[in-house]
Amino acid sequence: MINSYKEQDRFYADMGFRLKQIRQAKRVPQSELAQALGLVTQTVQKYESGEVKMSPDIIQKCALLFKVSVGYFYGEGHAQQKYSRVGLMIASEVMMLPSVEIQKHLFELIRSIVKSSGQDNRKKDI
Repeated sequence: MINSYKEQDRFYADMGFRLKQIRQAKRVPQSELAQALGLVTQTVQKYESGEVKMSPDIIQKCALLFKVSVGYFYGEGHAQQKYSRVGLMIASEVMMLPSVEIQKHLFELIRSIVKSSGQDNRKKDI
């Protein structure tokens, strides 16, 4: 149960972040999502920032549009995985790059930096 305003603000910010994350992953502009929801773009921006909470009706519509469960927006399933918020933000931005080739080059650059820093803790069989 959410028992403080700070936790409630974080909850809605996380919900908005998940909306932004899936919207970017599906390469849907805010204006297009707003139109599909019958809203103005600024409202989608406010949802994504957590400034305005999404109503159950909007959550349902977003779930249908993006073909995910309503629970996704509440942190169920893949959204529950323990990734850092910064890591997810970086991944969202990388997904917005104009080509898969650029995304692959950036991934290789990051992998090289991790290896050279000695911070690569992944299993070697991956």
